Amino acid sequence: MNIRDAFNGYNINVPTHFSGKLMTYNMMKVDDFKIAKEYQRHISPSAIKKGGPLDLNKLTPIVACKRPDGDYFVVDGQHRTLRVIHSDYTGNVPVVVYEHDEDATITECMKLEAQLFFELNSLAKKPTKLDEVRAGIFTNDPKSMRVYDALMALNACADNVGSLEDDALEVQVFSHFYICINTDYKDQLHKVIAGWQLYKELFQHETKTHINSYMLRACCLIEEFTHHLSNGRLDRFTLYMKTVWSHRSIASIVRGRATSQSPQFILDDLINDYNDWKGSENYAIGITRRQNMATSNPRFLVPAV
Repeated sequence: MNIRDAFNGYNINVPTHFSGKLMTYNMMKVDDFKIAKEYQRHISPSAIKKGGPLDLNKLTPIVACKRPDGDYFVVDGQHRTLRVIHSDYTGNVPVVVYEHDEDATITECMKLEAQLFFELNSLAKKPTKLDEVRAGIFTNDPKSMRVYDALMALNACADNVGSLEDDALEVQVFSHFYICINTDYKDQLHKVIAGWQLYKELFQHETKTHINSYMLRACCLIEEFTHHLSNGRLDRFTLYMKTVWSHRSIASIVRGRATSQSPQFILDDLINDYNDWKGSENYAIGITRRQNMATSNPRFLVPAV
């Protein structure tokens, strides 16, 4: 698709005038660069190590400013530059250069460089988890493929990633769907499917267009929890979920629980509500029982606040 065609239809309320001057593209040696510690971030050896061996295919252009005296100061790409220095590569690297006015003072140069550093590092849009998955599917990234398989299994999608069926359900709060698949139940898709079945059974009236990822994570944990209940306690707990708890809206259950520990909080709320229900008499789920159950899954316990 042509990029102008892709842009059509978006109503972006931003002035159309432009300012500033274009940077130029060069190929240079990293030994030509200097660093201004006054505005640059501190060097992080762990960040350099995390990147692994230098891969020239992924080396994006370094942004540098050329001062009137001819010196080039790195504005964006300090750690990329250091990774090149640390490697055996001795060739040129791509550089985008902003050239200061010939009469600019050192103070004026540093002020403009600091502004560029701030804007390039804070205003750039960081890829979302969905962006990462969208690209990862094409490279067979394991985490991305787990998410894709789960979306297909649940007939769900997120911004056209996943199922393309007309009745596919849109995933809300994709970052938590990602956590569910790659952290909570990594390589355990059957548990996610079981949790989704419970979700649909309890909240059928709210599963026509979307999946709330907070509630999906919670239902996966709740479904797993029920396997540790037996006899009358399981029957009463199931009865409470189907006849009382399911009449609440998902929004009311999730409200105030939208955190990384949302499944534990929602399970804890459910257990407390069940214990207060008159039908749970003689079948309450006390803390001692939960502590014993937590030997198989620590998330069955009351979450730390």
